Amino acid sequence: MTIKFKKFHEKAIIPRFGNDDKSNAAVDLYACLPYGIVTLAPGESASISVGVGWEPCGGSKYAMLIQSRSGTAFKEGIEASNAGVIDHSYRGEIKVKVYNNGKNLFTIEQGNRIAQGIILDLPYIKAIEEVAELGQTQRGNSGFGSTRK
Repeated sequence: MTIKFKKFHEKAIIPRFGNDDKSNAAVDLYACLPYGIVTLAPGESASISVGVGWEPCGGSKYAMLIQSRSGTAFKEGIEASNAGVIDHSYRGEIKVKVYNNGKNLFTIEQGNRIAQGIILDLPYIKAIEEVAELGQTQRGNSGFGSTRK
């Protein structure tokens, strides 16, 4: 598969893998802040532009899941909150909602890695169907925390 990225801003950085052999699960997404920096106090959030749009190619249908960067989340408490799903057909500018869940001010500058995008190959759904009953499983309708009994 090939992913095409278009810069919407001159200072945007095309997403890329964190190492050269492309063995990472996700591409890094970079802040595009051509007019300054963003400082988040604890508990604050901001919508940060990545400055690019995407076009996945290759015959399948793809989506990009936006996730927190593990190092930034663990060390600084910075999360890509309510991160989102970038649909196959979306061609606009990608943005990331960043939340400061830490205890200190956090500054985001132009070019900082702010999130990561996981590319998923989606199955072809041939139908969505309403039914009166669902099939039975051992788990049934046991929900949150039910597997730790």
